[in-house]
Amino acid sequence: MSRARTLAFAVGLWAGLAVPAPAPARAGDAASPGIPDLVCSLDQPVVGPHEPVKATVLVNAPEPISLEYRWHADAGGFVLPGSELSREASGSTIEWNPDGIASGSYTLTVTVTHGKDSCGSCSLVVVVGREVRSAPHRAGAEFGREIRRALLLKDRPESKGFGLYSYMLLGAPPNDSNHERYKKFVQAYLDRLIKFEELQSYFLPSQLNVTYLPVDKEPPETFTSDWVLDHFDYARARFLLAAVPGIHGDGPFIISSYHPLQGPDSLTKPYLFEDLSSAPPEVVEFWVQQFKSQTAQERSWDKETVSRVALRLRTVIAIFAKGLPDVQRAVFQYIKPVMDP
Repeated sequence: MSRARTLAFAVGLWAGLAVPAPAPARAGDAASPGIPDLVCSLDQPVVGPHEPVKATVLVNAPEPISLEYRWHADAGGFVLPGSELSREASGSTIEWNPDGIASGSYTLTVTVTHGKDSCGSCSLVVVVGREVRSAPHRAGAEFGREIRRALLLKDRPESKGFGLYSYMLLGAPPNDSNHERYKKFVQAYLDRLIKFEELQSYFLPSQLNVTYLPVDKEPPETFTSDWVLDHFDYARARFLLAAVPGIHGDGPFIISSYHPLQGPDSLTKPYLFEDLSSAPPEVVEFWVQQFKSQTAQERSWDKETVSRVALRLRTVIAIFAKGLPDVQRAVFQYIKPVMDP
């Protein structure tokens, strides 16, 4: 069984993040010429032995700029047009196929260059499971026991021993102004459920981020995002949100802490608070996808992790929202790491 060979970075957030460049450019700032910020993104961190997965590197580079991408895999192969699987590939987005390799964790690495200058590199760890997972859950599809187990049921406590506890919270019932944003938020959560049974075969719970969404009753075998909105536990969400001072708006919100939330005055620093109240629906969907897929790469939850999480999330959202200046201007307000004074 091949194990991932994780690269060591001076400042690494996830096993799949870039060699650090200068801090992400704020709105209106030019990216540093020749040293753009990079963030690697994985479509799914857990796949079946014959199931392809897409990986992308997002680069915050000044425009126009010509970049070259070189991907390498320590097993399996990249899917190239009109050819057999290859151990190397080019392009900002690639597709990798395990090609029936044994279950385990494997590394994809990309190096980005501009002419003779190196812009940085990043790596991603893919866990290849024992069975091909089901297709992404769509409205009306059956969600198996994995997804039902991930919902935080009324009066039921969180599981113990995880490295990070994250909560996907809504501040009020849906209305005309927030319904589309709420639905994108919930659907992205359901579509991007991480298969903890596979991850726990290779990593300790203390190395993983568990992400909860509270509901007020046990879900049926078949349900949709509309069912979640109808049965979202708003009372519990408000209780959990009370742990964070100064919250305004309906959300959605994501709160991440090293310990389960216990309501008012219970939240200990450091923690990460993400406010999606003003984010366009299309950004909300991408945001949740990035949060879940990227944090699945993290293996060490030390005191400084939340700052690095915030830095990389700000970078990836800003790159994605290049055509949305309002989002770029507010990204430092949307994503707040709260540290010890």
